Amino acid sequence: MGAPNLVIVDALKLPAENGDFGWLLAQKYPSIKGRLEEREREAIRKIAIEAILRRALSSLGPTKRSAKLRRESYRPGADEIDLEATWERIVGKPDYQAEDIIVETRERKKLACSLMVDTSLSMAGEKLAVAAVGASMLAIELREDNYSVVTFNSQARVVKEMGQRKDLRSVVADLLGTDAFGYTNMEEGLRAGLRQLERAPSGERLGIMITDGKCSEGFHPERVAACYPKLCVIMVESPHSDAGTCSLLAELGRGKVYRVKEYSQIPGAIQKLLKEFA
Repeated sequence: MGAPNLVIVDALKLPAENGDFGWLLAQKYPSIKGRLEEREREAIRKIAIEAILRRALSSLGPTKRSAKLRRESYRPGADEIDLEATWERIVGKPDYQAEDIIVETRERKKLACSLMVDTSLSMAGEKLAVAAVGASMLAIELREDNYSVVTFNSQARVVKEMGQRKDLRSVVADLLGTDAFGYTNMEEGLRAGLRQLERAPSGERLGIMITDGKCSEGFHPERVAACYPKLCVIMVESPHSDAGTCSLLAELGRGKVYRVKEYSQIPGAIQKLLKEFA
């Protein structure tokens, strides 16, 4: 059947004890895609995308997005009646109107988020699949808000623009199709993410960077980090990671560092981050 099919056979030699076969394919896809014929590449990519979306949904859990409580006169569809405020309004009146009934409504906090993913050479292989899970989690949770996805190595590339209507599967496919190479230009990645946040129409703005923190090009990311209203860094620990740089960027960005020992823990860090900031 030809060499490309033998590549698929090799890729399918995966641990049988792990039941999520699609997820295993998703992890393999970034490293084998270049050796596949177009039809085979498309088939595996579809399986990988669905596996990534399933993992994102299962990783999210309840995030309990914060909401602002507002009291106003009755209107259809209001959450619940404020009995104390309503009683104060109608006490002593011979009769009362609908507008005398006070109801409580909760408005979910609007959030614009820019995700910046390190795609330098250290991000090769299965790490891109995990980053795609993280992007999917944000897209699902912020489906009514604005979000952007930026990848960066020596240069930055916008995968999904702020305010752009782009199918989530297309976002995941673009991330999986990214070639991990080059140096780690954190300054350029932060600039691209900040430009996207500045395009958000309203609401709070949050930047999230996934990296090991080892800056090998663009040596002044702290200058850009200080311009963020809120910046969180998910730092993947490795022999090359730079905890000092990650902590400094988060401190200047009035955010927080989330340290993970391996890339598989990134979805959990994103879920925790959303609970605290979203």
